[in-house]
Amino acid sequence: MKPTIHESTRPYIDQFFRTMPEEMWKMPTFREALEDKQRYGVQTTLLNQLCRKFAPIPESIVQKIESTKNLEQLNNWTIQIITAESLADMGLL
Repeated sequence: MKPTIHESTRPYIDQFFRTMPEEMWKMPTFREALEDKQRYGVQTTLLNQLCRKFAPIPESIVQKIESTKNLEQLNNWTIQIITAESLADMGLL
């Protein structure tokens, strides 16, 4: 039997996570979803910045960024854009 949440319980769960958001990080499903959302945001920002500075961006680099799961690496590339003269300077080629 698939577990369900009664509709009247949802406001209590919502209030719990609003008052104690740190509890979400203790639940693998929430943690993974939050990390995925954060990674997607950094990937999107990175691709937008690269397009503005180095357009056109080769599809291979877009795919490399979109497949990178390491948030620290994505953040490093985002910072490197400031001083990079080329995609090669960033180690993306």
